[in-house]
Amino acid sequence: MQNLIQKIQTEIASGKLFSDVLKEYPNYFDSLYCGLIAASMQSGTLGVMLNRIADQMESSAAIKKKIQKALSYPLFTLCIASFVTILMLI
Repeated sequence: MQNLIQKIQTEIASGKLFSDVLKEYPNYFDSLYCGLIAASMQSGTLGVMLNRIADQMESSAAIKKKIQKALSYPLFTLCIASFVTILMLI
């Protein structure tokens, strides 16, 4: 991640736009976020948009974690029930 940040810093220092630099790394930065950043740079609200994007990413990560946690018990129960069923059939 440090290498990525250094690459981004050097490209911005060479004169490229922040949104254009982020578009070069689609594995790390979603095209929607790049578009939002480009629009906010033109309107002058980059700081506000970056905060909103950060909040959105944090809430998405929290929801994913809650879903995984909610599905872990039923999955565990299903595995145990399958094991017991197979054991009884044998």
